[in-house]
Amino acid sequence: MRFTEFTYLLITIYVCITIVSEKEVSKRRILVFLVLLQIFLGIYHVRKNIRNLDYIKKYHDIYQSKLDEFPEAPVLHLSTFDLLLISDSFLKKPHWIVNHQMKFEMMEEKLKEQKVSQFQVFVYDFVPPKDDNVTEDFYKEWINTKFEIKSKYYEKQRDEKIAGFRLMLWKMK
Repeated sequence: MRFTEFTYLLITIYVCITIVSEKEVSKRRILVFLVLLQIFLGIYHVRKNIRNLDYIKKYHDIYQSKLDEFPEAPVLHLSTFDLLLISDSFLKKPHWIVNHQMKFEMMEEKLKEQKVSQFQVFVYDFVPPKDDNVTEDFYKEWINTKFEIKSKYYEKQRDEKIAGFRLMLWKMK
């Protein structure tokens, strides 16, 4: 449920509670009208966004099935944008952001110390969209941070392109 639909639901509940406590008939009619308006707006937004949800679900299922092929392999993301695109696999395996080569090297050391034999890298292969609420510095440092990984202890075994994303599997040398 999106924030918009959740807001409609909360407002409708609030107005319903207010209707019960309101004694004056004219104010009750206005409140009933507001409840109906909220219900129709909620239905409108849900129907409008169903197509988007179906499209997203299709690719989400593809990504999750690919990530599930190696259940023990943690996932590294090269930006915050990449990290936010994967949702429920957080419940199944760890995800980390390494937004620069130096941070990757630190993570690689930790993975080697923990004897992690393989890891996956999930990357959006295009320039991520710019959010107007994000500063230019944050965008450059955390969102648009693509780089080719140079690894000392791991070698790339797979590099697949899936609907605008790259999914790589790295195994210990």
